[in-house]
Amino acid sequence: MLSFTRFVLYRGVELEVTYDYAPPEARSAFYPGCAEEYITTRAMAGDVNILPLLNEEQILEIEQVLGQREDDYCWRMAA
Repeated sequence: MLSFTRFVLYRGVELEVTYDYAPPEARSAFYPGCAEEYITTRAMAGDVNILPLLNEEQILEIEQVLGQREDDYCWRMAA
């Protein structure tokens, strides 16, 4: 897995999110493959890590934002 940090806007709050990323793996005759995966490891709102305060659904929403393509994300934020 690779680790990255990115700023995202979540429910009107800018978060600095650190996450692990696993790229998608192709399907083969003996392996079903897998989709790409984002695992949030830290969500900073200013100087505070709010990740322990979030429920599973909120964390999944942040990971969905991370999975959006940059151009899709920027387009949605502009609308």
